[in-house]
Amino acid sequence: MSLKEISFFDCNSWVGQNYLKRQYSIEDNLINKVIEDRLNNYNIKANILSHHASLFYWPREGNNLLSNLIKSNPKIFGCMLMEHEFISNPGDFESSLKRRYKEGFRILKLFPKSNKYPFEVNLFSKFYKIMNHYKFPVMIGLEEIDITGNKYIEWDKIADIAKEFQYMPIIIDGQNAKSLLFNSFFLSLLKNYGNIYLTAHNLFCVNQIENIVKSTSSKKILFDTYYPYMEINLSVKRLIYSSLPLEDKKRIAYKNIEEIIGKIEF
Repeated sequence: MSLKEISFFDCNSWVGQNYLKRQYSIEDNLINKVIEDRLNNYNIKANILSHHASLFYWPREGNNLLSNLIKSNPKIFGCMLMEHEFISNPGDFESSLKRRYKEGFRILKLFPKSNKYPFEVNLFSKFYKIMNHYKFPVMIGLEEIDITGNKYIEWDKIADIAKEFQYMPIIIDGQNAKSLLFNSFFLSLLKNYGNIYLTAHNLFCVNQIENIVKSTSSKKILFDTYYPYMEINLSVKRLIYSSLPLEDKKRIAYKNIEEIIGKIEF
């Protein structure tokens, strides 16, 4: 199968300086070249990016930097990180979310462990209610809800959020976790909650994607590269050379994320 037979929409990559591991840095002034290379080499036609400054410096500053990059390239959308100011002034969240949407942001990403705030239903409901109303997707990484740092994931809390806010898409980002360890949890969540989705970048074990699709649906997996933490070709070729039917490949590659962000109601 040729790369040209499928176009891709990467829902999860990073830009900016990683202050802890410089090898994972992508300078802002290089992103347009990276985006063009992605299109030419892998047929990635759209990209949702997060900015490292949001994680390692200050979320609002990173979101502002990313907003400027979105203006410079129509192939870029934004993934905003939760801003600390909203925790102390939750009344500002709704208007800011609308403004960020107009700027090109399409996902809110939570880093409760790294950036020190809650994500549980009873403590974060004021924000989830707003996102649920507008059907605005939230993304959360497994490492951010690993309370021990030893692969002890709070799966029940994800289920609680999904059950309470059924119109808010919840995207589970595998980050660097070894996904095969969690297959039974993934399958349980994906089968029982229609608003939970899983990123594909680390589903590399034999038949892992195929088995998830067989047990649930190709509608529940979203293509991403997790670049620069992983090589782009790994995610692209994993899907291209999978044994899935072409329609399932297209659904994972771009249709699912397009449908999710297309249902946002602002």
